[in-house]
Amino acid sequence: MDSILFVDDDAILRMTAEAYFSNKGVRIVTASCGEDALNKLETASFDLIVLDVLMPGMNGFEVCREIKRLCNTPVLFLTAMGSENDYLEGYESGACDYIVKPYHLSVLYEKCERIIARYRGESENDRKITVGNYSLDTEKMAFIFGDTAVPLQGKEYDLLLYFFTHPGAVLSRSRIIDDVWGYGFPGSDRIVDTYVKKLRRSLGRCGKAISTVKNAGYRFEG
Repeated sequence: MDSILFVDDDAILRMTAEAYFSNKGVRIVTASCGEDALNKLETASFDLIVLDVLMPGMNGFEVCREIKRLCNTPVLFLTAMGSENDYLEGYESGACDYIVKPYHLSVLYEKCERIIARYRGESENDRKITVGNYSLDTEKMAFIFGDTAVPLQGKEYDLLLYFFTHPGAVLSRSRIIDDVWGYGFPGSDRIVDTYVKKLRRSLGRCGKAISTVKNAGYRFEG
């Protein structure tokens, strides 16, 4: 059974989400603020954390950074804050995805299920993807080359996972935006360049596996 921690200071949203997800067979635990969520994480683990931004006390971005210090559980922001800077701060804080309110519960459910499946892997074999000399451990969220393991978080991990699942393909910025950031992302596709640079830096000498294809996009090869 999938388990989700739903964090929002709006009691009605918490109740409606709990009723909907429970009816779908999902174990859902709710928290009214960041501090409450962090306390619950000390005694329980979850497959996904759905997190609001504007809450009493710690805001969602601060909570997300603290969560990433504690565990590798993926975080999905669900908030009314929908500017480009909000999206960027959400991803910088370690979130894997971002949904702007208002939203449909059916869409939120499908998004949550896809994130959980992506991070969990469909089977034991899916927990390690190998391309040439490189591997990606999807359980530990780490890039592996020889005896070296590089842990990744947030969009850096999502972007590398996308490259690993499309080896050798020339991937345009617009395609990467749609598939990794999601349709409706309000920012420029140049955010892809920013994250590719960050990812190359994180991978060190292995960053050369991500090549730039002039006027076309990027290619990942092992």
